[in-house]
Amino acid sequence: MKKINLIITVLFCVVILVACNEPEPNIEIEVIISPISEHEYRKIDQTKGSINDFKMLEFDFYMEHDDSVKDRKILISDFYNLFQVLNEIDGIYRYSGGRSLTQDNQSENFAMYQLEAVIYTKALSEDDLKRALSDVKFTVSWINTKNEKIEREYIVSDLVEFSSEPKTRE
Repeated sequence: MKKINLIITVLFCVVILVACNEPEPNIEIEVIISPISEHEYRKIDQTKGSINDFKMLEFDFYMEHDDSVKDRKILISDFYNLFQVLNEIDGIYRYSGGRSLTQDNQSENFAMYQLEAVIYTKALSEDDLKRALSDVKFTVSWINTKNEKIEREYIVSDLVEFSSEPKTRE
């Protein structure tokens, strides 16, 4: 009988602790560097090199939360300096085109940032690219129901994944 009371007490404590925890926003981040497709190659200045001399850098950020999150701030300005960062690797102009999409309305419980950039990567290794991205950071912050400011900082080079297959983008 003592075991049953102990188990019930422990379960009750666990339920109370879980119920009192602040819900964390769902944050999904993906940074992928992959070969470009034939379609993407046809859209850029091909005088720099062959299709194998270019890569696609894709950045996807998605945050979703409930009404307990207040004053959400997403500072991705460092990431938009990416083109300058890539050009500073060795002085060669490496940005060859791209696009971005942002939806971050304070009245909604989600935010989304997407960036695609075709980059000229001839003579650059994966380590060179990661090193170049090591200073590119972005910050996410919010106020929780306890009026505490929560802040998360992300370093792009820690998130980069390399793919050997081009993503289909037609």
